Amino acid sequence: MTKEQAQQGLNPDFRVQDYSLAVIEDDLQQSVLCHEFIGKINGSRYRIYMNAETGIEESIEQIPENAKAVG
Repeated sequence: MTKEQAQQGLNPDFRVQDYSLAVIEDDLQQSVLCHEFIGKINGSRYRIYMNAETGIEESIEQIPENAKAVG
């Protein structure tokens, strides 16, 4: 699944600010390749992982406003 196809599964009001591919663990502790989208909706920042194979949302995390970028 391409980045663009995965992005179609996001809320239309979600404003993507950053993107990358990531490997995360699912609920069964299996490694899953995901499209990682970081952006804003309703004034809050979120990190959303969309499964790169199925396009299904694997995880969503709210990012605290005082969080600093790593690196």
